[in-house]
Amino acid sequence: MQAKDEGTKQQYRRETADMRNLRLCFPSMEGQINCMHSKLMLLSHPSHLRIVVPTANLVPYDWGESGDMENMVFIIDLPRLPEGQRTAPDTFFGRELIYFLNAMGLEQSIVDSVSHFNFGASEHFAFVHTIGGAHTGESWRRTGYCGLGRAVKELGLTTDSALHIDFVTSSVGSLNVDFLAMLYLAARGNDGSTEYGWRNPETGKWKTKASKLELAEAEAAQEEIRNEIRDKFHIYFPTHDTVKASTAGFAGTICFQSKWYNSTTFPRNALRDCKSTRIGLLMHNKVSGLTVLLLLAFQASSLWYLSTASRSSGYTRPILLHICSQLKVISQQYA
Repeated sequence: MQAKDEGTKQQYRRETADMRNLRLCFPSMEGQINCMHSKLMLLSHPSHLRIVVPTANLVPYDWGESGDMENMVFIIDLPRLPEGQRTAPDTFFGRELIYFLNAMGLEQSIVDSVSHFNFGASEHFAFVHTIGGAHTGESWRRTGYCGLGRAVKELGLTTDSALHIDFVTSSVGSLNVDFLAMLYLAARGNDGSTEYGWRNPETGKWKTKASKLELAEAEAAQEEIRNEIRDKFHIYFPTHDTVKASTAGFAGTICFQSKWYNSTTFPRNALRDCKSTRIGLLMHNKVSGLTVLLLLAFQASSLWYLSTASRSSGYTRPILLHICSQLKVISQQYA
């Protein structure tokens, strides 16, 4: 749970004191960390471990109790190993889950308990997280959009082809094309080094002994990515009219600010109206459908990306990746 100060932690402990089977976790929020937006449940049963990643916040409104909001949830059940057996998770999903749990400061006994379950069913999934704070050494490759690119590569989905990305979100921040480029490159399997080179040309790998031609080629590649994003990166978020016509009649935990939309750098053309197929409900979902165009074979493969993060650069979140079918949404371009 998010708690920047000790007083808030004590408040949450008092409010849940009668819930004997609930343990609260307060990840570090020291220094520059001001938001802890992760949503993760570890539900231990006699026969299995259920790992749950919901898009809902821990409030009744988000969980449908008012009938106004819908969310998504990822669930995977992992069987318990025979009595007396334990082993460290040997899948990418399992290793990154353990890495995240340790970073979040869970009790060591809880982290260790995960080794009592068979992670074989998670082989074709990736667990991607964003851990707040500064990262040194090789740790930056494991988290955030760098970790997303690493996960795409781990799943064997790296591509240089153009992507069509449809991202459903419930909150939109101060976006710009450069931020979307980070996600776009990560979705193609880049670990962040390309985008870093764009932002830091003096230290980029092509700058050290690069000729003017090489620099021009790099700049051309950057512009090509930006053009692909303008044409193929769509963000689904409800319009004012959609919110007013909803059952609730107000946005609740769906957030956007006009100052961001009115910014000269905001990618307005990327926005599409987001309407649930269940008429009247607003969507607090965060999911992306990525279609990779294989131009020569005239085939397409799809990837679903379920995230607890909103479309802003400052959120902490775990993410799941898996090959799935096509995402279906109702789309209407913003004016």
